Amino acid sequence: MLTMRIVARAADLPASDPDEAADLAEAELTALLDLLYRLAPGDWIRPTACARWTVHDVVAHVLGQVEEAVHPGKTLLRIVRGRHRHPELDRLDARNECQVDDYRGLPGPVLVDRLARFRQRLAPAIRRRPRLLGVVRVPAPSRRLRPGYLDDAVFPRELWMHRADVAAATSRPFVVDGHDRRIIEQAVRDLGRSWTGPPVVLRLTGTVDAAWLLGHGDPVGTVHVDAVRYLRALAGRERRPGLRVEGDDRLRSLATAARIPF
Repeated sequence: MLTMRIVARAADLPASDPDEAADLAEAELTALLDLLYRLAPGDWIRPTACARWTVHDVVAHVLGQVEEAVHPGKTLLRIVRGRHRHPELDRLDARNECQVDDYRGLPGPVLVDRLARFRQRLAPAIRRRPRLLGVVRVPAPSRRLRPGYLDDAVFPRELWMHRADVAAATSRPFVVDGHDRRIIEQAVRDLGRSWTGPPVVLRLTGTVDAAWLLGHGDPVGTVHVDAVRYLRALAGRERRPGLRVEGDDRLRSLATAARIPF
């Protein structure tokens, strides 16, 4: 279990810079590969919490994401292709489906081998990304996300979440170590910055032990919840994360309904 000190306000947690984001992404890719090497042949066709996607589809998507991080030009190509192949989806989701399409015919172990080839190249690629991209917005219906934010905050925790998806789908243990703490902190930071409900103490339990204040002022209660289950709820993966609420019972619905980008 990762034990962390109580932090006053979630919104005041420091944001990841490009160097830390690169380190987190590399550590998370390593953790994902360790999990994938342990999959049995039958695991690849198991359904996941991602709509329509099997374990194979999730890993194909991750391979596409990592490939684009190393070769950014492929992102634009898939966005353009996605408009034609999947016009019913927004740009980001259509691009994601193109990633899955590109690798659908490859056996699972081949996906893992290709993913492993990027392990040493991922962090340097993230560090050399032009930070000018941080002021440009990516248009998508209902979502306007800065590429700098996508690189530094969302990308490492997206890899983390997909590792959790694969672990849950295949009944494999979800292993945490030191890098998980900062990924969790970045998710909590974004939750704190977007929280519009009354002030509340969020107490994470299970694989981590930490507490933060969401909102301003004296808290009206405390929400206790398993860290991994709650981040999955923030990503829309889990509808009933098992919250235990002390104080104002409105906090249960507010905390369950909260979402952040993954």
